[in-house]
Amino acid sequence: MSKDLIVQNTTPTTLIERAIEKGVDISQLKELMDLQERWEKKEAKKSFLVAMSNFQTNVPVIKKNKTAKINSTKGFFSYKYADLGCITQSIKKTLNECGLSYRWEFEETNGKLKCTCLISHSGGHTETTVMEGGKDDSGAKNSIQQSGSTQTYLQRYTLIGALGLSTAEEDNDGKSSEITDEDIIEQWKTEINAVKSQLELSGLYKKNKAEIDKSPKVQVLMKNKEAELKKSANNNQPVSMP
Repeated sequence: MSKDLIVQNTTPTTLIERAIEKGVDISQLKELMDLQERWEKKEAKKSFLVAMSNFQTNVPVIKKNKTAKINSTKGFFSYKYADLGCITQSIKKTLNECGLSYRWEFEETNGKLKCTCLISHSGGHTETTVMEGGKDDSGAKNSIQQSGSTQTYLQRYTLIGALGLSTAEEDNDGKSSEITDEDIIEQWKTEINAVKSQLELSGLYKKNKAEIDKSPKVQVLMKNKEAELKKSANNNQPVSMP
């Protein structure tokens, strides 16, 4: 066996075995074990990155299976999206083939729910994506329903972000009709900013309750607009003379 091949096949594990045979002291053995731990972590991360690359190459296109219909002050618009169930079902087979898995951890602090999505590889490496949001207190939800609504939203977006997923509609003569989440939020901003009174804002919510209740981001826009309208109303009130 050539010297180059011997060097190539040398790992921290083989160095530890040789050191034990030679009777090295505890401090030297500890250094070699620390070296082995760092080497194993580095190898595990390399395997994780290869698996992620294979996953993103082979994962099928996730079709949008739901349609959101919005009644706006200027008419009607709609958009399609893939719900959490559709996403998890679409990626299940490719994840398994690549040795990848996912799970979520949740933590509630000061009324906000923090969701951590953990993507793990069979080689031992794990990476995380974190997102947080306030409880969905719109409508007549109880405390459990408020947490559940926000939890599903956070699960969906952390999984999309952690795996680098994208969703798409059916092509139309080779032309994509994709509307991004950012586009949707911008549409909502336009609709909400056009509202001139609390009555109009309430009307917008009643017409689109189902869609607004599913989106913490839109709920924040609604609450900010409500606060703006209240402040404006207070500033316009006549000052009473003593």
